[in-house]
Amino acid sequence: MAKRVIGLMAVVAVAVICLPALGQTTTSAAVQRIAQMRLAGPIEERPSELQLFPGAERARCLRDLLGRIDLARKDASVVALVIELDGPELGWAQVAELRQALGQFREAGKKVYCFVEHAGPTTYMLAASADHIAMPLSGMVMFPGVYGEAWYFAGLLAKLGLEADMEHVGPYKGAAEPWTRTEPSDQAKEQFDWLADDIYDQMVSVLAESRHLGRDRAVAAVDRGWMMADQAEQLGLIDELAYQQAFYERVSETYGPGAELVRGYGEKEGGELDLSSPFAFFKLLSEVVKTARAPTKPVVAVVYIDGMLVSGKSRDGLLGVSVVGSTTIRKLLEQVREDESVKAVVLRIDSPGGSALASDIMFNAAVRCGQTKPLIASMGNIAASGGYYVAVSGREIVAQPNTITGSIGVVGGKLVLGGLLEKIGITTYSLQRGRHAGLFSTTQRFTDSERSVIRDLMERVYRQFVDRVVRGRGDRLKGDIEDLAGGRLYTGRQALARGLVDRAGGLADAVALAAERAGVSEYELRVLPPPKTLVNLICEMLGMEPAGGGAGVDVGRSWLPADWVQATARRLDNSRAACLGRLLQRVELLGQENVLTVMPYEVYWP
Repeated sequence: MAKRVIGLMAVVAVAVICLPALGQTTTSAAVQRIAQMRLAGPIEERPSELQLFPGAERARCLRDLLGRIDLARKDASVVALVIELDGPELGWAQVAELRQALGQFREAGKKVYCFVEHAGPTTYMLAASADHIAMPLSGMVMFPGVYGEAWYFAGLLAKLGLEADMEHVGPYKGAAEPWTRTEPSDQAKEQFDWLADDIYDQMVSVLAESRHLGRDRAVAAVDRGWMMADQAEQLGLIDELAYQQAFYERVSETYGPGAELVRGYGEKEGGELDLSSPFAFFKLLSEVVKTARAPTKPVVAVVYIDGMLVSGKSRDGLLGVSVVGSTTIRKLLEQVREDESVKAVVLRIDSPGGSALASDIMFNAAVRCGQTKPLIASMGNIAASGGYYVAVSGREIVAQPNTITGSIGVVGGKLVLGGLLEKIGITTYSLQRGRHAGLFSTTQRFTDSERSVIRDLMERVYRQFVDRVVRGRGDRLKGDIEDLAGGRLYTGRQALARGLVDRAGGLADAVALAAERAGVSEYELRVLPPPKTLVNLICEMLGMEPAGGGAGVDVGRSWLPADWVQATARRLDNSRAACLGRLLQRVELLGQENVLTVMPYEVYWP
C-alpha cells in the first residue's frame, strides 16, 4: 500500500475530502430517502471568512442551509427531513427564515422531524416548525418569553475617574446612554417596551399556530418558562420522549425497510485522493489556484454587510466581532456595477450601524450600483441606524417580522480621561492655537462653544440621514418623518406598517424579487465578499494583495489591552462577549470619527 504524504499534504487531503458544498447524489427514483441535517454552533450570515479551497462552503452558513432544505424539497426521492438541533446559535430573523424554508418543504407534501436534547428560545422556535418533535426524557425546554439586558457603565467610569461627554440628535437616539447613565431614560424604557411587546406577541402567535395551541395555552407554556421534557410533552410543546437512536429507528420504520437515511444531506462527499507522490500534490494545488469559471447563466450578486460599519477596509474586531469597511463595500459594489454578467444585486444587511461617514459611503455606492441594475435590500437579525441608512438605497426592502430596524438618529461625543489621569498621578499641560483646536481633547469636557460646534455637525448629519430616508422611501412612508425618526427602533412588522420596509420575507425572497425585477428566470448566485482561499492566505503571508484585490480585509488592532480582552472573553458566554465587543467598538469608533449612526443600545437577548 502506498504511503500517504504527511504534514501539510495530509492536512490538505483531509480538508478536500471533508469540504461541505451543495450537491445531489443520483439515486433510483424508486428509493425513498430521508434527508438528515444537523445544526450546531454559530449559524453565520455569509460563508466563512477563511476557506482553503474555492467553492467550499461551511455548513454553518445560513444560505447553505436554506439551499440544502430547498434541494431536499425539489428532490423527488426525498420523502422527509430530519433536523437535529445541537445547540445552534441563531438570531430571531434567522429562525424566521429557516422556518419559512421548512414551511415550504412541508407544503410540498413532505414531513419534517426534529430531534433536540436542549432547547432555548430560538432553538425551540425553529423546532416548532417541524411536524414532529422528539426529546430525551432528560431533555429540557427553556422558553420563558422575552428577556433583555442593557448594561450601563456610568458608575464604573465615575469610579475610574472617567466621563463620557456625549450628545445625541433625536429624543430616542440613546446610543450614549450606557456610558452616561446608570439606568435607561424614559424614552429608552418606552422603546424597550414596544419592541418587547411586539416580539413577545409574535413569539406567542407562532407558538400557538405551530403547535396547534390556543393563545391561552401558548401563554401558559411561555409563563412556565423552564421545564423538563415530560412537562413539555404534557403542555403540547413536544410530541415524543425518545433518545436519539430510538428516534432515528422510529422515523426510518415509518417509511418502511427500504427507506434510506441520508446523513448530512446536501453535503458533497469528496472521493479518495492519491497523494502518494509530490506530483499528485502539485496537481491538487494547480486545481486550487485555477481562476473561477465564467458564469453560464445571469448572476444575482448577494453582497453581505454584516457587522459594525467603519471607514476603510473590513477587519477583525474586538472579542471576535468583525467590522465592515466602507472601502471594501464600495469597491465590491463598483465591481458588481461594472460586471455585465451580474443582472441584479441583493444587499444582505445584518448591522447595528456605526460610522456616519462609512454609512453614507456605502449608501452612495449602493445607489450608484442600483442605477444600472435592480438592487434589493434584505435585512437579517438587525439593520438599524447606519444599517437602515444603507438599506434605503434599495429599490425595495425585505425584512423578517422580528428584524430590528429603524433608529434614524445620530450620536457623538468623547470619553474624558482627565479624572482617571488625576487619580493615578498623571498631570497634563495643554497648549492651543485656534478657538476649537481642543475640541476632542480627552482631558476635558466640551466647552459651550465646542458643544455648539459638535451639535451643529450632528444636526447636519441627522438631516442628511432623514433626507436619505425621505428620498429613498418617498410616498411609501406612512406618517410624518419626524414621528418615524428621532432614533426610534422598530421590529420588521412595525416597520412594514409604517412604510419603512416594503415586504416581509427572508434572503431567498429578496433574491427571487431581485431576479424578477431584472427579468431573469434562471440565474446563478455570487456571494460577496468572497471567502478567503488558500491563494489569499499565501498572498497575505507574503505581504501581497491577491489578484483582483482592493476590496480586501485588514486585520485591525485595538487600543485595548489584549490580555484584558481575552480574560473578559473567557468570563462571558458567546452572546454576552459579542454584545460587549460591539459596545467597545462604539468607543473605538468615537475615537476615530466622533459622530455615529449606530443603534441606541446593545441589548443582550438570551
